[in-house]
Amino acid sequence: MPGETPVPKKRSLSSLWRRARQEARVRLVCLYAPRPSFLGTRVYNPVPLGEIVPYIDWTPFFHAWELRGIYPKIFEQEGVGPKAKELFDDGRKLLDQIVRERLLEARAVIGFFPANSVLEDIESTRIITAFAHDISHLAAAASERQSGTQFCGGGFYCPRESGKLDYLGVFAVTAGLHIEPLVKSLRKITTTTTL
Repeated sequence: MPGETPVPKKRSLSSLWRRARQEARVRLVCLYAPRPSFLGTRVYNPVPLGEIVPYIDWTPFFHAWELRGIYPKIFEQEGVGPKAKELFDDGRKLLDQIVRERLLEARAVIGFFPANSVLEDIESTRIITAFAHDISHLAAAASERQSGTQFCGGGFYCPRESGKLDYLGVFAVTAGLHIEPLVKSLRKITTTTTL
């Protein structure tokens, strides 16, 4: 009718939220997407164990022995401190022997590849296998319980439609090569000392 104000088309709040999130992501994520010092992979074989030792977080070690606490503060905890210190000293002796006698070997591979996001996914055309590959990240995979905010991997990369190139970093590590002979020898020692 003449003189009536047109009624705006209804849109769902979720579609508006998705659009706002996408626009914010384009503005914020793409502000700084530095190019890595190299593209492709680099293999570190072997990684000297002595270089890794200072970075060890011993907290899971204590938890495996059902001693709750955070390293190194666990040593000061009433009730568990002395037991934790004794366990740590034993563990360090074994670790020092492993490093000194090279009983284990560590290796690593790292890689950087051009990538962009497509909705919640990360798209990389030059990942290790050298063919187009999508890495799927569901938005609900990691949610923040207090606020209900949901994050996904794709949200941290420049969207493909932005025209800006971003980069995906990947790595794989192991420090357990040659562990079978070590476990076998430790079982023999344990068996003989407990008999």
